[in-house]
Order: sequence, then structure tokens, then C-alpha cells
Amino acid sequence: MKTFLISAVILVFVILLIIFFQNFLNTYQYGISMLFYSSSQQDSPVLAIIALSGLGFIAGVLSTMLMMNIINSSKDEEAPGGSNW
Repeated sequence: MKTFLISAVILVFVILLIIFFQNFLNTYQYGISMLFYSSSQQDSPVLAIIALSGLGFIAGVLSTMLMMNIINSSKDEEAPGGSNW
């Protein structure tokens, strides 16, 4: 499960970084393809903002799941108290 979460977090953050570091305002004037939806000048940029918020939400959920998995697995690896007697 940890491997899946690590790869999913990396994938979502890479997609977010690609979208954030492109010249968003300039490319939106000519029409861009955002998440399999081709937009043009007539479309409102609100759809792109909603898609970015959704990706951010997914990234946050996956990161939280990964951290909870790492924290809970460290408790399982500890030896029970008094095991060295």
C-alpha cells in the first residue's frame, strides 16, 4: 500500500507542478487542454480553477493517507515492552 501511495502522490504533484509552472494566463487566451477538456476563449477560467482545486484535494488526501500509513506502520515494527528480558 505504501508503494502505491508514494507513486500516486508523486504523480499528482508532478501534474500539479506542470500546470502551475506553465504560463497559465497567456495560454488560456489561445485555448488549452486541461484534464482532457479542451477549452477556448469563450469558456470561463472557473473550470480550470475547479479542476486545479480538485487535483489539490486529491493530492492532500493521498499525502494524508501516506503519512498515516507511515505513522501506523512504525508502531507495528516496535518490539513489545519487556521483550528483551
